[in-house]
Amino acid sequence: MQKNHETWQLHKDVEEFWNRYELADKGAVVLAAVSGGADSVCMLRILHDLQDRLGIRLCAFHFNHRIRENADRDEAFVRELCGSLGIPFYRDEADVPSYAKEKGLSLEEAARELRYRALRGAAEAIHADRISTAHQMEDQAETVLLALLRGSGLTGLGGIRPRREELIRPLLFLSRERIEAYLKQVGQDFVTDETNEDEAYTRNLVRRRILPELIAVNDKGICHIQKTSFLLAEATDYIRQQAAGALADCRIGDNAEGGEWSVSAITKKPAFLQKEMLHLMIGQAAGSRKDIGGVHVEDLMKLLVSGEGSGQIDLPYGIVAQRSFDSLRLLKRGEEQGEKKEISLSFNKGELLRDRGKSVALQWPDGYEIGLRVLTEDWSLSLAGDMPRKGYTKWIDYDKIDERVEFRCVRDNDWFMIEGEHRKSASAYFKDQKIPAHKRKEMPLMAQGDEVLYFLPDRISSRVKLTESSVRVLEITLKEV
Repeated sequence: MQKNHETWQLHKDVEEFWNRYELADKGAVVLAAVSGGADSVCMLRILHDLQDRLGIRLCAFHFNHRIRENADRDEAFVRELCGSLGIPFYRDEADVPSYAKEKGLSLEEAARELRYRALRGAAEAIHADRISTAHQMEDQAETVLLALLRGSGLTGLGGIRPRREELIRPLLFLSRERIEAYLKQVGQDFVTDETNEDEAYTRNLVRRRILPELIAVNDKGICHIQKTSFLLAEATDYIRQQAAGALADCRIGDNAEGGEWSVSAITKKPAFLQKEMLHLMIGQAAGSRKDIGGVHVEDLMKLLVSGEGSGQIDLPYGIVAQRSFDSLRLLKRGEEQGEKKEISLSFNKGELLRDRGKSVALQWPDGYEIGLRVLTEDWSLSLAGDMPRKGYTKWIDYDKIDERVEFRCVRDNDWFMIEGEHRKSASAYFKDQKIPAHKRKEMPLMAQGDEVLYFLPDRISSRVKLTESSVRVLEITLKEV
């Protein structure tokens, strides 16, 4: 009776864990990764017994690494076990040592990469909805300790998730002791991987040397590490949600997919949230957060808090972070220079006089219309109150401009006149106004030759401003269309 009760309790605990983390929907096809070891055999037996209650269809997959002499024995064992249970069996193999040598990987890394590639390939071939792996409590503790030793952030300390995309781990809460006790109770054999004894593998070293020492300090230590990892994973999920919202608040422009953010807005956020925002930002630009570490976040943070108004750094996946005053952009390498616009909308003064009182419209490519008309009333200081001070309408002295004037983007030799009849380069003006470098190339300006008469929509050259002696006025209106 005792044995039956313990088996029933284990099934109940797995079912509760499955439902709590919503590991799969009813009707899902679940492909179980079975090596033949105790953990994966336990998982296969439990899912087989629970498949009706869970509402799943169970299949099994074995990957032959071709590393050990007993590799074929293990595959035959799993095949026979699946046959006895009536579980569809699939398999694949690869020469892991050759692949490791070719790619410059350790055997551990190469085996994992090929195994998951084969698993996903098999899942796709049979239209499986989930891939179930047999990670358990000790695996979680090993993962967290290794993450801690490698200097991981919260995400790494959250360890293995019960569910990540199509991968599920229904035994993650179970200890190895309880797993082996269950197999003994049901009379189920399993195979032993002799490479688990080889401490040349990092995980084996942690499992065989470090975990026993921790248990000697506190026999509940492994369980506590696992519980902490679950809490950290939940905290990480919450922080990521907050970071995503905060990052959206800091975006410049209306485009939800845009890649430009306000530096001042980011640096006003709480320090910890800033780091998660930057990590998320890099991940969005790269299309993946894999291999993006704390060092990259720190480099980006240094760029933001630097006293310099501009600069750029290289990031993983060919991403370049470019700061210009309050603007931060993340671009693919090669795009950071941008394309200089070659736009020239010219007009002749005489054309405006022939259509006196009517507006001539010039279409700027970015969805703006520049309206021009000549006002010929007599101007005096008493009328100065009617002069537009702000907004997108400006008046300049019509008689102080040349016959041919154009609207275009900035050029290298451009200059304009400031108060006191002093010349100033266009680049110096942009710098004073803290206008980001990439925006300078697309801003419309009004010029004759190299002389800028008007930086739309704000700054007018002192040489063409209205005075008491002004007779004719050129009215310039900028509006969106």
